[in-house]
Amino acid sequence: MSAGTHGASDIFGLGSDWEPQTSNKNTANEHADATGANGDVVAETTYGENVTVSCPYIYVGAETTLTAALDAIDTAAGGHVGQQPGTYTITSIAVDLSPLGEGKRAVITFTGVDGFSADSEIYKPTITVTLTIGTIPDLLTNSDADSECTSATYTITAQYGTDADASGDILRGATYKGVETLALGYFGIPTLTTTGWQQTSATEDTSNGDFFRSSYAFMNGVDRE
Repeated sequence: MSAGTHGASDIFGLGSDWEPQTSNKNTANEHADATGANGDVVAETTYGENVTVSCPYIYVGAETTLTAALDAIDTAAGGHVGQQPGTYTITSIAVDLSPLGEGKRAVITFTGVDGFSADSEIYKPTITVTLTIGTIPDLLTNSDADSECTSATYTITAQYGTDADASGDILRGATYKGVETLALGYFGIPTLTTTGWQQTSATEDTSNGDFFRSSYAFMNGVDRE
């Protein structure tokens, strides 16, 4: 028996600065059928193949922020939402920053689709997302010295237009509606500067006065490049 092969595929083609942790490809088809006089299926077919992919990475390059790391993927193109560094167009990038506080690297998950012939509309982060190992960064300024960020996830995503041709095959339109979201957890109750961000949820657990816990979610619309 031959030796096994270990390691995930760099399905987005991000290069040697990005170490894929797992890779997933999903193919979905529309289904059509016809029934006979007795109600049973007499003919059926599938059409409109739609391929989506996702892959979490850790970044091992020299850049210290998300934007700089994405810019450096390819100097002619980059790897932002709406861009196509390889076969697939990126539609979402989610960054789990919580591992930084454990001395590990942030987990950066890319999601994408096939069917675009080139880059579409491009959306880039509007805030600095620091990737430095050792502490979880404050994505929003916190002026309360008695509270600390204990978990943080940053996500930037875009929708994409889809049509069908006369054969039922999917035709891609363009990416649109870029949005950033934040999911933040704290020890204590922070005082956050939220200019430009819309707060969509807040949970504050003050049942134990010595160990307040709180969590918040925010979103922000992003202008295309």
